[in-house]
Amino acid sequence: MNTAELRVKKFLRETSGSMIPLSIFFFLVTLILTFTLINVTHYYIERRHLILVVESALQSASQNLDERSYYLGFNSKNRFSGPSGNERLLLPIDCAKASEEFPKKFRQNWVLNQNLNPGKGQPPLPLITHLSCDGVSLRSTVTARVTLPFPVTFVGVDFFEFMDQSVTVVVGSVVGG
Repeated sequence: MNTAELRVKKFLRETSGSMIPLSIFFFLVTLILTFTLINVTHYYIERRHLILVVESALQSASQNLDERSYYLGFNSKNRFSGPSGNERLLLPIDCAKASEEFPKKFRQNWVLNQNLNPGKGQPPLPLITHLSCDGVSLRSTVTARVTLPFPVTFVGVDFFEFMDQSVTVVVGSVVGG
Protein backbone atom coordinates (compact mmCIF):
# COMPACT_ATOMS: atom_id res chain seq x y z
CA MET A 1 0.00 0.00 0.00
CA ASN A 2 1.18 3.47 -0.71
CA THR A 3 1.32 6.25 1.84
CA ALA A 4 -1.82 8.02 0.59
CA GLU A 5 -3.93 4.89 1.15
CA LEU A 6 -2.46 4.43 4.61
CA ARG A 7 -3.25 8.04 5.53
CA VAL A 8 -6.86 7.65 4.36
CA LYS A 9 -7.30 4.39 6.30
CA LYS A 10 -5.74 5.96 9.41
CA PHE A 11 -8.03 8.99 9.09
CA LEU A 12 -11.11 6.78 8.75
CA ARG A 13 -10.05 4.58 11.71
CA GLU A 14 -9.45 7.61 13.94
CA THR A 15 -12.78 9.16 13.05
CA SER A 16 -14.92 6.03 13.45
CA GLY A 17 -18.20 6.94 15.05
CA SER A 18 -17.64 10.52 13.99
CA MET A 19 -19.93 12.54 11.77
CA ILE A 20 -17.03 13.91 9.70
CA PRO A 21 -17.03 11.22 6.95
CA LEU A 22 -20.81 11.41 6.65
CA SER A 23 -20.70 15.23 6.51
CA ILE A 24 -18.01 15.14 3.82
CA PHE A 25 -20.05 12.64 1.79
CA PHE A 26 -23.23 14.75 1.98
CA PHE A 27 -21.28 17.90 1.17
CA LEU A 28 -19.83 16.28 -1.97
CA VAL A 29 -23.27 14.99 -3.05
CA THR A 30 -24.77 18.44 -2.51
CA LEU A 31 -21.95 20.07 -4.45
CA ILE A 32 -22.36 17.68 -7.40
CA LEU A 33 -26.14 18.18 -7.45
CA THR A 34 -25.70 21.96 -7.33
CA PHE A 35 -23.30 21.96 -10.29
CA THR A 36 -25.61 19.66 -12.24
CA LEU A 37 -28.62 21.87 -11.52
CA ILE A 38 -26.70 24.98 -12.62
CA ASN A 39 -25.68 23.27 -15.89
CA VAL A 40 -29.21 22.08 -16.65
CA THR A 41 -30.69 25.50 -15.84
CA HIS A 42 -28.10 27.24 -18.03
CA TYR A 43 -28.91 24.86 -20.90
CA TYR A 44 -32.65 25.60 -20.73
CA ILE A 45 -32.11 29.35 -20.40
CA GLU A 46 -29.92 29.30 -23.51
CA ARG A 47 -32.54 27.19 -25.30
CA ARG A 48 -35.26 29.72 -24.46
CA HIS A 49 -33.00 32.53 -25.62
CA LEU A 50 -32.41 30.76 -28.94
CA ILE A 51 -36.15 30.23 -29.43
CA LEU A 52 -36.84 33.93 -28.82
CA VAL A 53 -34.17 35.07 -31.29
CA VAL A 54 -35.37 32.62 -33.99
CA GLU A 55 -39.02 33.56 -33.43
CA SER A 56 -38.24 37.26 -33.64
CA ALA A 57 -36.37 36.82 -36.93
CA LEU A 58 -39.14 34.61 -38.35
CA GLN A 59 -41.79 37.15 -37.37
CA SER A 60 -39.85 39.88 -39.16
CA ALA A 61 -39.36 37.73 -42.24
CA SER A 62 -43.04 36.69 -42.33
CA GLN A 63 -44.05 40.33 -42.80
CA ASN A 64 -43.12 40.03 -46.50
CA LEU A 65 -46.58 39.95 -48.05
CA ASP A 66 -47.12 38.03 -51.28
CA GLU A 67 -49.03 40.83 -52.96
CA ARG A 68 -50.08 38.77 -55.99
CA SER A 69 -51.81 36.14 -53.85
CA TYR A 70 -53.19 38.76 -51.51
CA TYR A 71 -54.83 40.90 -54.22
CA LEU A 72 -55.95 38.03 -56.46
CA GLY A 73 -57.83 36.45 -53.59
CA PHE A 74 -57.51 33.85 -50.89
CA ASN A 75 -58.25 30.20 -51.30
CA SER A 76 -59.40 27.62 -48.76
CA LYS A 77 -55.86 26.88 -47.52
CA ASN A 78 -55.65 30.44 -46.19
CA ARG A 79 -58.48 29.86 -43.69
CA PHE A 80 -58.37 28.12 -40.35
CA SER A 81 -60.51 27.88 -37.24
CA GLY A 82 -58.97 29.25 -34.08
CA PRO A 83 -59.34 27.70 -30.63
CA SER A 84 -62.55 29.65 -30.04
CA GLY A 85 -64.04 28.41 -33.33
CA ASN A 86 -63.68 31.76 -35.11
CA GLU A 87 -62.52 31.50 -38.68
CA ARG A 88 -59.42 33.55 -39.45
CA LEU A 89 -57.42 34.35 -42.55
CA LEU A 90 -53.72 33.68 -42.93
CA LEU A 91 -51.88 36.30 -44.93
CA PRO A 92 -49.86 34.93 -47.85
CA ILE A 93 -46.10 35.19 -47.35
CA ASP A 94 -43.65 35.91 -50.17
CA CYS A 95 -41.43 32.87 -49.57
CA ALA A 96 -38.51 34.08 -51.70
CA LYS A 97 -38.21 37.39 -49.84
CA ALA A 98 -38.81 35.75 -46.45
CA SER A 99 -36.14 33.10 -47.10
CA GLU A 100 -33.71 35.83 -48.07
CA GLU A 101 -34.54 38.08 -45.12
CA PHE A 102 -34.63 35.49 -42.31
CA PRO A 103 -30.86 34.78 -42.13
CA LYS A 104 -30.10 38.52 -42.12
CA LYS A 105 -32.62 39.25 -39.35
CA PHE A 106 -31.46 36.23 -37.37
CA ARG A 107 -27.83 37.35 -37.55
CA GLN A 108 -28.79 40.93 -36.54
CA ASN A 109 -30.88 39.75 -33.58
CA TRP A 110 -28.21 37.30 -32.42
CA VAL A 111 -25.38 39.85 -32.57
CA LEU A 112 -27.51 42.56 -30.93
CA ASN A 113 -28.45 40.23 -28.08
CA GLN A 114 -24.83 39.15 -27.57
CA ASN A 115 -23.75 42.80 -27.42
CA LEU A 116 -26.36 43.42 -24.70
CA ASN A 117 -24.84 40.56 -22.63
CA PRO A 118 -21.08 41.15 -22.86
CA GLY A 119 -20.15 38.95 -19.88
CA LYS A 120 -21.13 35.77 -21.66
CA GLY A 121 -18.32 35.89 -24.21
CA GLN A 122 -18.95 35.55 -27.91
CA PRO A 123 -20.43 32.14 -28.72
CA PRO A 124 -20.40 31.18 -32.39
CA LEU A 125 -23.39 32.08 -34.55
CA PRO A 126 -25.92 29.22 -34.50
CA LEU A 127 -26.39 27.25 -37.70
CA ILE A 128 -29.66 27.50 -39.64
CA THR A 129 -30.18 23.87 -40.58
CA HIS A 130 -33.63 24.14 -42.16
CA LEU A 131 -35.90 26.87 -43.48
CA SER A 132 -39.17 26.20 -45.23
CA CYS A 133 -42.14 28.25 -46.33
CA ASP A 134 -45.53 26.94 -47.47
CA GLY A 135 -46.97 30.32 -48.45
CA VAL A 136 -48.78 30.99 -45.17
CA SER A 137 -46.19 30.01 -42.54
CA LEU A 138 -42.44 29.92 -42.03
CA ARG A 139 -40.62 27.06 -40.31
CA SER A 140 -36.99 27.11 -39.26
CA THR A 141 -34.70 24.74 -37.39
CA VAL A 142 -31.59 26.24 -35.83
CA THR A 143 -28.76 24.42 -34.06
CA ALA A 144 -26.53 26.10 -31.48
CA ARG A 145 -23.66 25.01 -29.26
CA VAL A 146 -24.03 25.84 -25.56
CA THR A 147 -20.96 26.17 -23.34
CA LEU A 148 -21.80 24.87 -19.88
CA PRO A 149 -20.60 26.86 -16.85
CA PHE A 150 -19.31 23.76 -15.02
CA PRO A 151 -17.92 21.14 -17.41
CA VAL A 152 -17.51 17.65 -15.97
CA THR A 153 -13.79 16.89 -15.67
CA PHE A 154 -12.49 13.39 -15.05
CA VAL A 155 -8.77 12.53 -15.15
CA GLY A 156 -8.02 15.86 -16.81
CA VAL A 157 -10.51 15.34 -19.66
CA ASP A 158 -13.54 17.63 -19.96
CA PHE A 159 -16.83 15.87 -20.61
CA PHE A 160 -19.99 17.88 -21.26
CA GLU A 161 -18.08 21.09 -21.84
CA PHE A 162 -20.37 21.83 -24.77
CA MET A 163 -23.88 20.65 -25.58
CA ASP A 164 -25.63 21.07 -28.91
CA GLN A 165 -29.27 22.05 -29.00
CA SER A 166 -31.69 22.30 -31.86
CA VAL A 167 -34.96 24.26 -31.91
CA THR A 168 -37.75 24.36 -34.48
CA VAL A 169 -40.02 27.41 -34.63
CA VAL A 170 -43.07 27.99 -36.86
CA VAL A 171 -44.79 31.34 -37.40
CA GLY A 172 -47.61 32.53 -39.62
CA SER A 173 -49.41 35.81 -40.29
CA VAL A 174 -52.99 35.86 -39.04
CA VAL A 175 -55.44 38.61 -39.98
CA GLY A 176 -57.19 40.00 -36.90
CA GLY A 177 -55.41 37.93 -34.33
